[in-house]
Amino acid sequence: QVEYLLECGPDEIPEAYFLQVQHSMYVSGRNWWLFASVSFGADAQGARNLPMFLRFVRRNEKICAAISKSVAEEAAFLADADQGAYVVEEIDKEKDKD
Repeated sequence: QVEYLLECGPDEIPEAYFLQVQHSMYVSGRNWWLFASVSFGADAQGARNLPMFLRFVRRNEKICAAISKSVAEEAAFLADADQGAYVVEEIDKEKDKD
């Protein structure tokens, strides 16, 4: 958590969580999210009892639109696969050893 406190500005969340938070807003339909990180005990630098890391995050419509497009494409692929649109060949592993 020390890295969060040192690297993130007052309106930022750790990059590793950005898409997760946007996806949560996409799924829930929310326009904002409260990101929280809590650290109990000592971290790698020996810090203890760090303050809770809280950031208010607004929905990014461009990111949510990209998530929506990706979900639609995946749903279409799975629907096609269910209808047998893709042929999958079984590989004979014993035959390939020769």
